[in-house]
Amino acid sequence: MIKRARELHKAVYAVAPDEKEKMPKKRESSGLLEDEIEYCNELSEVIDADSRMEVIETLREQNNYLKEGVADTQIEIEY
Repeated sequence: MIKRARELHKAVYAVAPDEKEKMPKKRESSGLLEDEIEYCNELSEVIDADSRMEVIETLREQNNYLKEGVADTQIEIEY
């Protein structure tokens, strides 16, 4: 998931470098899966909130890929 989030970050910065201050702050790796899920959700919410980013197909696809990873991980945690 963190790899997907990192790739999404890079794609956002490539398209809109001025969005850097809106992005969630990178955190020290605590090793807790819940922290990674929270960070990925925050990043996804920022992308969803900005209609300019949602129009760009690459960002939309990467955001959906990240959301799928988070959803799959949450399902696995429940079992």
